[in-house]
Amino acid sequence: MPLAILLAIAATQALRTPIGWTAQGPDRAVISPADPGRGELRELSVPGIRIDPQVLVAALSAGGNPAVLLACDADGTVTLDLGQGLIARARALPGGAGITWYLVQATRAASAQLDADALLAAVMPRAGHDLLTGAAVEVLPAGADGSLWDPAGSNQPAAPVLAGPWGGAGEPTPPAWAPQRALVGIWSGGAGGTWAEEQMLLRLDVDGHLRIEEQGPEGTRVTEGTWGVQADLLRFAPLTAAPVVSSFSVDTQSLTFVWQGRTVTLLRRR
Repeated sequence: MPLAILLAIAATQALRTPIGWTAQGPDRAVISPADPGRGELRELSVPGIRIDPQVLVAALSAGGNPAVLLACDADGTVTLDLGQGLIARARALPGGAGITWYLVQATRAASAQLDADALLAAVMPRAGHDLLTGAAVEVLPAGADGSLWDPAGSNQPAAPVLAGPWGGAGEPTPPAWAPQRALVGIWSGGAGGTWAEEQMLLRLDVDGHLRIEEQGPEGTRVTEGTWGVQADLLRFAPLTAAPVVSSFSVDTQSLTFVWQGRTVTLLRRR
């Protein structure tokens, strides 16, 4: 299995190299070629149709980086220990025959000078912006909080906590958004759109994985990401868009929430 994973790692598209960085091939860029530990961007493709951080860990380990998963945020970003004093932040996009992971890695000392999440947002293709893949992008230095993303908590509160902007400090923070068992399952029904035939299939997994399939006259649109509940609010965090937060109601047979400005009621399939 590790060998198969290793052979499946490959560059997908040319990595968007930020201004001030140096490309080291189609799937890698560094701040300083003489000192890669100051900051390195990587793009890897692994097999599968679901985003699974453990597959990334296995692929990195098979490729010579003994990776350890330290945290998995509610927005899908993971923190990794790569050994030899290196840490990494990574996010993934599905597409084609596999999953493409984007990583920012650096030494622990150098990580304080990088806003890893801002770098990931800059180099990852976004819906409607795929034509910019080859364009130059500029990333500002890390801000005071060292993060571009919402505070997301962790799906693994017992995992070790890194010191510094990539991992926080102090005791692990309980997850702000967490899956609720009453919502876990597959839901489907009319999406409440303009056309009567518009349908939605919603899959909420117990591990926080989200999949939405919307079918209408223009075809099928698939949204992957993570989901969680806090009090009476339901949060969907697509991988390529801003999180959506809505009030919701659920019983044994139906789930009601607001999606894209309209109220949707879906029936439980299983």
